[in-house]
Amino acid sequence: MEFKSFNNSDWAVCQPRFGSEFAMAFDLRANEDLLLQPGERRAVATGVTFSTSNMNVGIRVLPRSGLALNHGVTVLNAPGIIDPDYQGKEIKVILVNQGAVPFSVVRGERIAQAEVYQKSSVHVLGVTRTGETRVGGFGSTGVK
Repeated sequence: MEFKSFNNSDWAVCQPRFGSEFAMAFDLRANEDLLLQPGERRAVATGVTFSTSNMNVGIRVLPRSGLALNHGVTVLNAPGIIDPDYQGKEIKVILVNQGAVPFSVVRGERIAQAEVYQKSSVHVLGVTRTGETRVGGFGSTGVK
């Protein structure tokens, strides 16, 4: 997989890179300045596109824990999936401000993290009955 500048973006500002030697995901950076109001969501430009010849790999976009904890800002559709046929288009990150105050996104700031993933082979079967039906649904067994 190869990452490139999108539409002549400043590569020094937007280049995806790992934050440390042992980081499991690479950082995506904002390629624009904006003010994200409480409750507002926006697709934030990264200035980055990618290309791959392996159509079984894609990218998962994930929140940054520091932004979530300290500011209430997170990736709305986490994990965001970027399919391999999205090549040549700018990667954008959908951020939402769930905090109580406006959040300023500054160009070059790390706004998300991403990882490369490989598609697994799955054989989907149609079924007419799944067996026992459990009553209750989400959270029905409690927390203890």
